[in-house]
Order: sequence, then structure tokens, then C-alpha cells
Amino acid sequence: MGQRHQIYIIARPPLKAGGKPGEYRCIAAFHHQWYYGKLPLKGTNRLKHLARREANAALIENEVQSFYSRFDPKERDDSCPCPYTTHLAKIAFDLSPSELDDHVNTSRVSNIFRGRAEPCYGDNNDGITVVDVSTPTKPRYCFASLDHGLEGENADDCPPLTPLTAQQYLRFYYAEPEEHELAQDVELQATEKLNLDTIHNLDDMPLITRDVLCEAWPRTFKASRHDDDSIGPVANVDKEQGPDRDSFNADIDSLKPEGSSPRILNLSGPTVSPGNPLSMLKDLGPGAISGLDASGNKEVDKHILRQILEQHPLKWVNIVGSSVTTDDIGDLLASHPRLFYHMEAIIHPQLFVDMERTSLGLPCPSAFFPAFRFVVEGPDPSAYSWRDEGIIKRRSISLPFFSTDQLIQNILDAVQRPELELDQIGVVFSCSYRGQGKKWIESDIQSLPDRSKDTIEATAEQAFPGYTFLIRCGKTNRGKNFIRDYGIRLPGELEYVDLDAFLAHMEGEGRPVPTSLDAVEALRSVLGRSGVETGDDS
Repeated sequence: MGQRHQIYIIARPPLKAGGKPGEYRCIAAFHHQWYYGKLPLKGTNRLKHLARREANAALIENEVQSFYSRFDPKERDDSCPCPYTTHLAKIAFDLSPSELDDHVNTSRVSNIFRGRAEPCYGDNNDGITVVDVSTPTKPRYCFASLDHGLEGENADDCPPLTPLTAQQYLRFYYAEPEEHELAQDVELQATEKLNLDTIHNLDDMPLITRDVLCEAWPRTFKASRHDDDSIGPVANVDKEQGPDRDSFNADIDSLKPEGSSPRILNLSGPTVSPGNPLSMLKDLGPGAISGLDASGNKEVDKHILRQILEQHPLKWVNIVGSSVTTDDIGDLLASHPRLFYHMEAIIHPQLFVDMERTSLGLPCPSAFFPAFRFVVEGPDPSAYSWRDEGIIKRRSISLPFFSTDQLIQNILDAVQRPELELDQIGVVFSCSYRGQGKKWIESDIQSLPDRSKDTIEATAEQAFPGYTFLIRCGKTNRGKNFIRDYGIRLPGELEYVDLDAFLAHMEGEGRPVPTSLDAVEALRSVLGRSGVETGDDS
């Protein structure tokens, strides 16, 4: 039972990294048991916004460029070759904390990537969504009905295996009302406005053409006897469109301020400054940059990275393909934690291993000792909580490093929605600082916190060396979670303190003070009603 739908992310990865784009391939695929009507349009819009973020686009681009180094098309591969892109798409199509009222959240997506992931094999009765991220900052989309048809009330005339626009797909479920009907029904006016807004959100995305679908899935689309023409206007998109290389290879001395994105110094590529990458930073004063892209630069090793961080309090570092190893990062975090007091994201392959393991349902061991944990204790908010009625559960995320503004904003996002499930809490804390007044959809998704449903709290014999932020929740008669109380354990301490003591301690150890007093006041307002947790949880 359900309204089954599949989501496919496609791109044109080169056969060799840095080479010309090859054929279109499916790089991530999902099955959803309950997805139809406006929901695919909303998910596509969220992915569009997330993929256009410069920092997010750089990571998608990196995975597309190195696709064939991690995937053998001759083998039936059950792995997740593009874990970051998969993670971002899963957030967009299922785990967005901003739209929890959508009933889609009661039925999770599952990763179904298998080789070419042919749509003809899907258990489907409500079509597919396809998003092309060959150029992440300029994504394309289409919807399509398979041979099974759609279950929309107006879908009898929907041609199968044909690219559909947002308007076409939505109208197969919700017909456009007559003018006299709208004039007489206020509720219908509100519903139609929502429909139109959902459609127009995708107006700035070109439509994927059928020849692209044939290239990506020849078994499904080339074998079809249906006409090649779509039923509506199709954007005239050049089939040779590939990754926009200029978006990711700016001149080495250029800084790229882009909204709330970091000002990035580009040192990427093989041996851009033979023997001395530090020479590129000698004329830059403190605060001139907040990010460094050293991806693919073998001259950048642990010692170079340490010297750069000592000179510049960076928020964002991309060291994919550099000489910095996972052990190097762990050693720097343990030996020189102050270098990371401003850090929001370290882009390194090991930090995305957990994304792949999560997609396969495997445990996610931490590569680093956590500097911060956020723990929620209370009734299970999931749709299946009735199975464990009355059982108090704990769920937690942990971070290897954090910046003050980022952490305050993430905590505020989390405590304002105590009904968040574990995966959604992980999404909240994977976001870099986006600034006041910015919507969640404008976030840079730069990491995946470790997650656990079996949190072990510190006891009298074992004090946790990082911060622990605990909230205890109850459930109202209407099934909504609320915060009963909270408390924060400081590093190495057993007693709980309040928010002000937490902020004072972070400032005392040399971390930056919060730049937004409004965010602090908003967090204080939410937590102030609940007081400080004082019970013994050992």
C-alpha cells in the first residue's frame, strides 16, 4: 500500500578525472513509499537551493569528477558511490527540518542505487523525479510517468516515459479550478495559491530532455515505443552541457565572497606553488580569508595546514586529495584544538565515510573524539513509537569540532523542534552558520555528525572531555514533544550548568563570542522556561 515514487540524481561524470564529460549516469537513487502531488516539486526545489550553494556545489562536483574511481559499471555494485550527493538529496527529498508537517516524513526514503538503477525495475505507481547535477549550480529536472501510469485523478491522458514539467505533473493530481469556483471558495483560493507557488518555484530550472533520459537509462527509455515528443514546452538545453569548470577553478589569488559563503583562497590543483604553498598567503593579513581550497594539492600536508591555521582563523577547509591524512586531522584536533575554534567544515573523504555507511544501514564509528554532544531524552517521536509506548529513549549526535555561531544556531534550530527524529537532528547539526534571517534551505551542508540511539552518559567515574548538551522531553496529550528541562556539562565536569555558564566557559577557553545576541536571546527564551536539569542520570 502506498503511493510509490522514485527519485534519481543523474550527471555526466568523465571517464577520467578532469576529462571531458562522458555519458549520463545515475549517481544516486531512492525509493519512497508515499510521494506524489506537490511533494516531488517541493523536494526538487529544496535540492535546487542546496546544490546552488557554492560550498555544496564544490562537493557535488568533486564526487561527479571522481565517480568512476569509486564505481565499476561492469559490476553490480551495492555501494553508495556519491555519499555526499546522496546525503544532500536525501535531506532535500525527505529529511528537511523546515517542512515537518508534510506527511512524507512518516515514510522514509531508502537508497536503492544499483548500477544503472533502471526506473523500469521500480515498484512505482506515482512516477519518478529526475534531477541533473552535471553543473550543480545550474541543475535541471523533469518528472515522468512510467508504464504503470500515475494515480492522480486527472492522469488518464498522461503519456508514459515522457519528460513532464512541474505544472504538468502537479495538474495530473490537482486540476486547475475554474474562475467561478475560485471566486466562491476562499479555501480553494488558498489551496490554488499554494499549488501555483509550488509550480513557479521551479520556473528557473530547465527541463531535462528525453534524449538525456535515453542516454542515462537505455533499457527503460530507448526500448519504449512511445513518441519522443513531450506534452509541453521543453527547454532548449544543449546536450553537451557538462560541468561548469569555471565555477570551480578561479584564479589562485582570487577571493570569492558569495553571500554567507566563506571568502575562499583557491590553492587547489597539483603543485600550484612548488615546494611552498605558504608563499601564496604571505601578503594576506589576518581575516582576509575565511576558507581555503587545497583540494588536489599534494604540497599541502599536516605541517603546512597547521601553519596556515595558525596564521588565519579559517571556517572552511577543503583538503580532498591533499597530503593530509585522517590520522593527521585527528592528531591536530587532539594536540592543537584551538586551531579549530572557528572551524565549521573540514572537507576530507574520511568525514563522508559515515554517509555511505548510513545509506547501507551500517553503524557509523567516529573517526574523531567528539568535542560536543547534543542529547535528547524522551519519547520516541517516530511514526512507529506506538511499538515502544512509554519507553524513554535517548538519541544523540556528536561533533569533532564546531564554531560558536554555528553551534548556537544549530542548537536553536533543534530545541525549537523537539519532535525531530535522530536523522533530522543530524541534518540540523550538519549545517554551517548561515547568518541571521536566512532560511534553513540556504544552508551549507558540510558534514555529517555521528549519530547514536544508545547514548552513554558520563558517570561519577568517567567525565566526558567535551561539552554535553542534554534536553529532556515530554509528550503532550496531542502527541507533540516539549522540553521538560535541560542542562549542559562542561568538559571534564559532572554537574550541569545553564546556558549562560556554557557561553562564559567557551569564551574563557578562547572561543569567539557569539556575533548575534538575538540568536542567544532566542535560545535563552526557549530554554529559560525549562530550567536546568538536576537529576542523576548515571
